Amino acid sequence: PQTGRRAGTLLGQEVREWCIRARRAGLRGFYVPGMVVEHIIPAERLRKSYFRKWFYWRGISRALLYERSGLDMEAPERTTLDFSKVPHIAGVPRYLYRKALSAALGWARAAWRREPVAAFDHEVWLWFFAGIVRQRWIDTSKRGVRLKAEATGA
Repeated sequence: PQTGRRAGTLLGQEVREWCIRARRAGLRGFYVPGMVVEHIIPAERLRKSYFRKWFYWRGISRALLYERSGLDMEAPERTTLDFSKVPHIAGVPRYLYRKALSAALGWARAAWRREPVAAFDHEVWLWFFAGIVRQRWIDTSKRGVRLKAEATGA
């Protein structure tokens, strides 16, 4: 689908999407505490600039899952809300704007207190939110164009 990697992007969530579909089909996984996985991570992926981009694209990827499946953008595997009944602003559940305001205030407070780890944690959530807003704006715009075309018979 649309959630896999593409050149020039950090789209993701294909594994999460597969796991959600597998769970719905009745498949279950298991935990192996003795298992060791080694993964080489390039140095450029350990920089703050990469994490900013990664969280932004994570927001886009989660918004794509939301558009297709109605899954919670923060925790798709724990979706409990019926999002058709949740108020939205520009296609984004309204409660996420409250969380964004809280993250912005938390970022400012942590920066003021010279707490760089806490400040960055709040900052990357804001990048995540920015990705969600961008993609939901695109999705709702496309939907509006589609509805207009259907209404006019085009």
